[in-house]
Amino acid sequence: HAYEVKYFYQNIWTDGIDVSNGKISIFNEKFFTDLSNCVLHWNIICDGRNIRSGVVSDINVGPQQKREVLLGYSADQLPSSGELYLNLTYILSSSEGILEAGEQIAYQQLPIRTLSAESYIGNISDNGDKLTIAHNADKSCTVSSNKFSYSFDNQGFLSDIIIDGKHMLKEGSSIRPNFFRAPTDNDMGARIQKHFSVWQNPSLLCEKYEVTMNNNGVIVSTQYSMPDVFSHLDMKYRINNEGIIELETSLRVDTTKKDIPGMFRYGVRFEMPDTYDKILYYGRGPIENYVDRKASQNIGLYYEDVDEQYYPYIRPQESGNKSDLRYYAVIDGSGRGLKFCSNEYFSASALPYTRENLSPWLDKKQYHSTDLSDERLTSVSIDLCQMGLGCVNSWGAWPLKQYQVPYGDYKQKIVIIPMR
Repeated sequence: HAYEVKYFYQNIWTDGIDVSNGKISIFNEKFFTDLSNCVLHWNIICDGRNIRSGVVSDINVGPQQKREVLLGYSADQLPSSGELYLNLTYILSSSEGILEAGEQIAYQQLPIRTLSAESYIGNISDNGDKLTIAHNADKSCTVSSNKFSYSFDNQGFLSDIIIDGKHMLKEGSSIRPNFFRAPTDNDMGARIQKHFSVWQNPSLLCEKYEVTMNNNGVIVSTQYSMPDVFSHLDMKYRINNEGIIELETSLRVDTTKKDIPGMFRYGVRFEMPDTYDKILYYGRGPIENYVDRKASQNIGLYYEDVDEQYYPYIRPQESGNKSDLRYYAVIDGSGRGLKFCSNEYFSASALPYTRENLSPWLDKKQYHSTDLSDERLTSVSIDLCQMGLGCVNSWGAWPLKQYQVPYGDYKQKIVIIPMR
């Protein structure tokens, strides 16, 4: 939270007048001090990669004054494709009090050109080897080619992903719906985890499980009833010859039920072997961020370790989420793994602990990170949405209404792309 506080407490703010042509307006929020001791460093990123940068040394803006500044580039000098952002950083020229010269005292990101999340799915090739379907005696099945093998258990959950001989899912894991999170301290202060407890592990009764093949690949369709929450869940996998999976999930609720609570999140989760210990993503970072706490984190391209995603709060809890994602990949040191995209911005996390390990529940009293067991895995969550953190007061307040996930219908599309 300190990063968010620092961002909103800064005293320099920038507006875009004509950002495509480098024209901005700087506002000095201070009441008594000008900005003659500041230097503006700027850079432009295209799809997260730096393509242009510069420095403006003279930004002497008076107290409570605005000034227009030209950065020195024009629209015709920028790429015609890709997503473009202007990053602005204000640096002290000489020390001021406890702040040393070179200290960053303000920053901001302005969009130049944004793209839809669907733009980052790219062209899905269908030029791979022919697929085969093997139906097993226990009603499970395997879809495979010469390069990959995907197994579905007898309830229709994707339970094994083998690409070029490498297992991408940890043994015993499967891709399954996810409506809950390890409660935060604020959740526990408001007792939200108990209010939402019906969504922790709702029963899923398989009512339909069909596997069909057409010219574009294999379709695995499943339907589940969820009597605990008076809902139905559809999961449909489309697997093409290149091994790319399009997963669509759809939750349909009984709108006549007025006493069913909302949920922490709507998405899927699964576990990968701990050799997949890196993440590469394009979205907000590098610090964890959530729907109601993300302004301080710029859109960018980031590469991080999974072990860095868990933040050791005093008590183990939810952490490591990244928001406004265009894509998110969980990979090993050689770059092999799985890449996730969607038709809309999404959030995701990869942690060295499962939700259950992080959750202090009625029968588990853990109070420190040292109480966590080493599971030797990477726990991945891919969410359409997740409830905000709240913290409207010091502890215990619910998130504002616009940051909650109410009981209702939801749809999510996830594209899973093997990274070889």
